[in-house]
This record gives sequence, C-alpha cells and structure tokens, in this order.
Amino acid sequence: MVSTILTLLAVIGGGMCNPIPGQAAEGSRPQTYRHIGVEEADETVVSITAVPDRTPPRWARDVSQKRFGWSTRPGADRPFFARPIPYVIPPADEGEPFHPHNHQPSIAWLPNGDLLAIWYSTAAESGTELTVLASRLRAGAESWDPSSEFLKAPDRNMHGSSILHDGKGAVYHFNGMGPAGGKGWAKLALLMRTSRDNGVTWTPARAALNSDRVGAIPCADRASAASNATTRSVRLFMDGSSRAMCSGPTVRRRLGTILQRVGRHP
Repeated sequence: MVSTILTLLAVIGGGMCNPIPGQAAEGSRPQTYRHIGVEEADETVVSITAVPDRTPPRWARDVSQKRFGWSTRPGADRPFFARPIPYVIPPADEGEPFHPHNHQPSIAWLPNGDLLAIWYSTAAESGTELTVLASRLRAGAESWDPSSEFLKAPDRNMHGSSILHDGKGAVYHFNGMGPAGGKGWAKLALLMRTSRDNGVTWTPARAALNSDRVGAIPCADRASAASNATTRSVRLFMDGSSRAMCSGPTVRRRLGTILQRVGRHP
C-alpha cells in the first residue's frame, strides 16, 4: 500500500473556522441526517440530497451545546492515561445496521467535551452493504453510546472515513463513496460535510473530489486528518495502490476550493 497526501485549501472565508464552501452555499441549511440520495452521470456525482430522519440517531440526541474547558481542567498540562473504553458498541435501536467486520475508526474531540467516533461496518470490505456508524462519549461519561448509522448512500460502498475538529468550532467529516452497485474502493468519490453544533447537524454532503475514471482519485479510504489554521487547509493522508495514483501533483478547482494531491509517501 502507498500513502497519498491530499490538501484542501479554503480560498474564501476567514480561515479554518469557516466551512469550505460547497452545496451549503446554495441555500440548504445544516440538518440532522445520515442517509443521502445521489445522482450520477458518467461516473461523476452530479448532486447529493440529504434524507432527514424522523427520529434523530443516537449520536444526535440530547447533545449539550455548552462549551467545555479542555485546557483548564486540573492536570491539563500533563500526560493523561486511562483504561481503554470500547466504542464499537452494538446498536440499541431497532433497525440500525451492525455487521461482523468493524474497521478503520476516526475519533474527534468536540467543543462541548464529547468525543465522536466513526468507523465502517460491513460483512465484506468490498460490499455495498458497507456503511458508516458513529458513537458518542459524552463529557463525564464512562461508556460510549450504542452505535447508530452516521452516513450511507443506498447500494454504495462507503469506504474510508475521517473526522476532525479544527479547534475553532467547525467539525469536518470526509468520506469515500463508491459508484452505485460497485464493489470495492477503486472508484471512490471523496465526500465532505461540516458541523458547527458538536456533530448534531451537518451541511449537505458534497463531492470534494469525483472518481471520474479508475485511478483519477487516489483511494479515499482509511483517511486521517490534520488541520492547519495558518494555511487554512485540511490535510488527508490516504492509502491506495500505486496503480491508482498519477505520478505528479494534481490540482483541481471546484466551488471555490483548491483540491491538491501533493505527493506520495511509501
């Protein structure tokens, strides 16, 4: 496997605290949703529509919006170690998906003191049943909430997730999405959405990068992320086979955002 670094640079707005522009600028408000409808043409995502839930999933229920003093807690200047707390917890609500294979987690700290974990759950890594689940460890709690679905497009492999807080109130979620009925992760589009209320509501998901053709996007799975407020950028480190990547840097402009693949790291 070969790692690729993808940097997304926001070119409008006042910095990382402003969500990178996209479909939300077209008039859609953030909302609580986990299911999306996707329109595609010639292996390119044309539009994505959020499908709101009648009943909010557990990760969106009764979430405090009170700011938490992460840096003012006693001993905050010293390393802290605690016993492991499992977060892959089977759902407690009827109808929630949960498969035997749970893999590739990403965890973010939130302004209210919660931790939010996401990962994929599937029977087979190449299957279209692969979906993204989430669990929340609430501030002061000693156990994670039961899991519930976090993002899913019907009949699509949702391979690879990354979530991070930029330190200024914006939470970013990146996710791979395969073509309808497609097996595996060779043709993933890279989706992006943001939250400003501790992960309760999210801007409409949009394709930050389309799959276009085989090899046009370097496997958006297994991404971890780090933000840089100085350059107003989000950097993703992604796995992929060498066959799936071009040899030189690629820069694309879409919806006011620079999308740049800056190199490979063996």
